[in-house]
Amino acid sequence: MAAAADKAFTGYRPLDKARREIRLLRLKAGYGEDTVRCEITHASLDDAALASYETISYVWGDPSIRTIIEIDGSRVLEPKTAAAALTRMRLEDEDRTLWIDAICIDQSNKPERSHQVNMMAEIYTRGTRCLAYLRSESRNQGESAASAIRVLRKHAMAEANVLDLTVHGAGSKDGQLGPLIVECAKDAIDAFCDVLKGPWFR
Repeated sequence: MAAAADKAFTGYRPLDKARREIRLLRLKAGYGEDTVRCEITHASLDDAALASYETISYVWGDPSIRTIIEIDGSRVLEPKTAAAALTRMRLEDEDRTLWIDAICIDQSNKPERSHQVNMMAEIYTRGTRCLAYLRSESRNQGESAASAIRVLRKHAMAEANVLDLTVHGAGSKDGQLGPLIVECAKDAIDAFCDVLKGPWFR
C-alpha cells in the first residue's frame, strides 16, 4: 500500500526561462471519487509544434486546505480547490492535457512563480480553450447552470435570426437593430442569479 501523502509535490524539474518553458499536466482518465492521477511534462511557448492544451480558471480558496492526488506516481497533498477542479474536468475514457496554476507552477519557488505569472496571459491565450470551474455553493448548481445555458442559447438563436433578417433587408428602416428582448421565466432568472452568486464571479 502506498504511503499516505504528507507534503506537496517536490519533484519539479527547473523550467528553462530562455525557452519560455511551462509545465503541462496530463490528467489521467478517471471516474467519480477515483484519486486524481496526473503526470507533468515540459513545453516551450516558443515551440511551433506546442502540444494543444486547455487551461482551467477556478477559485483558489484557502490554499492550506489540501487533499491527496497523485503526481508522477507520488501521492502528495495539493490545494483542495485545484483537485476539485481537476476531478470535475477529468474525462472518463481518455487523458486530458491541461494547465492549472496551482500545480503547473512550483508555488514554493518564488522566482519561478513570478516569472510564470508574467507569462500567464500568453499561457491562457495559447490554450485551445479555457475551462471555468465555477464551484457554486448551491446544491442546485448543475440544474441552475443547465437552465441558464438554455436561456443563453435561446437568446443567441433569436439574435442570429434578427441579424439574418437585417442582412437580407428585413430590418428596421434606419438599418439599426433595436434592443433584443428575450422573455425569461422567473425560474430562469432565478437560475442565472444562482449561478452568478457563485464564488467564481466574486
